[in-house]
Amino acid sequence: MSLLQRIDQDVKAALKSGDTLKRQTLGMVKAALSNYRIAQRKTELDDADVISVLTKEVKSRKDSAAEYTKAGARDRADKEEQEVALLNEYLPAQMSQQEIGTVVSAALQKTGAKGLKDMGKVMGVVSKELKGRADLKAVNELVKRLLGQPGA
Repeated sequence: MSLLQRIDQDVKAALKSGDTLKRQTLGMVKAALSNYRIAQRKTELDDADVISVLTKEVKSRKDSAAEYTKAGARDRADKEEQEVALLNEYLPAQMSQQEIGTVVSAALQKTGAKGLKDMGKVMGVVSKELKGRADLKAVNELVKRLLGQPGA
């Protein structure tokens, strides 16, 4: 079963069970998927497309939760965090720091990166392999730290 089919089934199940949070969250995801499909001029979305959209939705909600927390709106931040937890169920398991480090090291060797000027090359290789399986912002920081070290 594709990820899109699973989301469709879960929306129906949430409607039947009265799970408002799940219904609303997945409804917004379906709208985002539809917008993505139209913007990309695709007739159908594959799992990679769905993961890409889900990743953006999770990031958006994490950012919103941080802003709500900063503004003192804890109830809204909690709702955003609940939505993040729900959406994470549809994303592939996140890689460990050790696994990420291995991928980054391999990319550094493959690209022959010597300094921060080579960061784009490394991130191009790494992001393809880690997309949806790791927080690319954290990966970016790791690459920057490794490239900033002498002899990296």
